[in-house]
Amino acid sequence: MNEVLSPSFDKVVAMVKAIYGNNQLPIFTEMMTFSVFTFEKHWNKTLPPEVKAYNITQHVHPDVYIKYYANMDTYKRSLLRDFNKVSMYVFGELTILPDYEKFTVMDVGIQPVYTEWEEINMGQQKLIDLLRQSNEHLDFQNIGNTARIILQKLADIVFDPARHIPSDPKINCSSGKFKNRLHTYIAIELQGSDNASLLEFAEAQINAMEKTIDLANTTTHKLNVEWPFAEACVTGAISVISVIKLIHQRQPV
Repeated sequence: MNEVLSPSFDKVVAMVKAIYGNNQLPIFTEMMTFSVFTFEKHWNKTLPPEVKAYNITQHVHPDVYIKYYANMDTYKRSLLRDFNKVSMYVFGELTILPDYEKFTVMDVGIQPVYTEWEEINMGQQKLIDLLRQSNEHLDFQNIGNTARIILQKLADIVFDPARHIPSDPKINCSSGKFKNRLHTYIAIELQGSDNASLLEFAEAQINAMEKTIDLANTTTHKLNVEWPFAEACVTGAISVISVIKLIHQRQPV
């Protein structure tokens, strides 16, 4: 069973962190910064009873663990060596694990939609990465803000002011009014009797699209947002992109 950290253990960890803070290699500083250490007694019959021997477990943030996984063995040897150098204790073993409390398994059904716009593709992946990494309210708010930015970029890409003119001149389709731009884009691109089936489908999506955009705005300012709220924002934004891609790939009327 893990022991509660004593002041001595705290100081040993702090000393190694300070040493690695001066190291020019990011793996040492990042692995130490984004980690929690636990200690337990090291049982070895060959050691005399007076020797205070312990094992170390380093729990690393999952993203940092993944980043440096290929270099883990070299880092591990160096860390164990340095813990023994700066301490009166004997550290027998070092185990490095991802901190699973900070690791979120997403619904495997959340996948980006491939488009011809690299900026939109990268934005979708950014959204998915943010969702996987998030575990605090500020993280969830950032998801909402990112979704809003992606939808703004999407509207700017497909909206042509010379072609996409709203039926009501009072509707503001200037840059920044991405919700109005997307509504107008759909209405213009799907006009004509030949597009009746697709128009029916697209109209059914308009309300969902509007709610998604509103959800992105709300998530940005809501202080007590929760995981399902942020997840719905991500999946909703990707759904919007999917619909716009479908319409954009058609020949203009």
